[in-house]
Amino acid sequence: MFIHQFMSANEHKVNKRDETTHSCGATKWSGMVAVMVARKQFRHEANGAPRLPTGLVGFHSRVLYVSVTKAASTSMKTMLGEAESRFNPPTLPFTPLSSGYFADFIHSPAVHGLRPYRDLSFRQKKITLNSQDWWRVAVVRDPYDRLVSTWQNRVVMLGSGLPAEIRRHLQFSFDNSGCIDISSSFEAFVRSVAANRKSFFIDDHFRPQAAAVKPSMISYTHLLRLGSSDSLDEFRVALSKRVGKEIPLISHNEGLGLRTEDLVTQSLATVIEDIYAQDFSLFNYPARSFPAIATREPFTVEATRLALYLHDVVADREARRGARYALRELRARVTGTNTGTL
Repeated sequence: MFIHQFMSANEHKVNKRDETTHSCGATKWSGMVAVMVARKQFRHEANGAPRLPTGLVGFHSRVLYVSVTKAASTSMKTMLGEAESRFNPPTLPFTPLSSGYFADFIHSPAVHGLRPYRDLSFRQKKITLNSQDWWRVAVVRDPYDRLVSTWQNRVVMLGSGLPAEIRRHLQFSFDNSGCIDISSSFEAFVRSVAANRKSFFIDDHFRPQAAAVKPSMISYTHLLRLGSSDSLDEFRVALSKRVGKEIPLISHNEGLGLRTEDLVTQSLATVIEDIYAQDFSLFNYPARSFPAIATREPFTVEATRLALYLHDVVADREARRGARYALRELRARVTGTNTGTL
């Protein structure tokens, strides 16, 4: 079985001499050096207010939104930006982010137009947290589905800004023909998260949802569950009525269409339930049953080459257009269509 470790563009150049290639175009890298990154998570600020690094505020709509990655955050930011009449798509080409995808641009305050909670005065924070006139909103997601979505976005599609400390724990597995074995790769990823939680939890895509939402500290008026009985659309309708104009519900994130049921096995489900025990408990997500053996077929030769090409160029600004083309082609080969939804 072949292994492909994830490296940045600079790390590729440093270790070019260690490169070996097999029949499907996969590359094995060795000698990778990672920088340890630590981030302390404080429960409260000095003035006693809850610390909400992902909190965003809309003053016109009177909404405090606590964003959770891979839980409809692009759709929510777009809706709330529209409600504030501050959503600003024309800034997209000029936003200084490392990726060329809209789903990354929307996370910039210059685009969604919402004010970071951390920038508010103590008095403003107290109002948003306690006033009956304000909505306090968060969206959570089934932990199995969220981890599969995160893996597609951050690992297979190599989302922007992945810390080196996480990259060194990531790898693709390959079958005997040299093509990416999706099932084995996902299993290795899950077990790596379980064994290296401190490293992975640096990135909020991997961190438990409870760390962002803090349900014991915030009295939510709307705690939505992604994928359950059109809760997002119901919120859209209520928000439209609140601000007096029609707010669209648009899904921006595009993925590879890999299903949770095709990747998670019963033994892996137990590992995921342990990693995200707090999310299962606090948000009342039940344990699900999965097959004993994963059923997802390996990538084809073409899909494997596109995936590895995408990893090679995603950090190179000059190759950004090629990366977007490769992503579209990879999505088409994996799903049989041009788009999918994570």
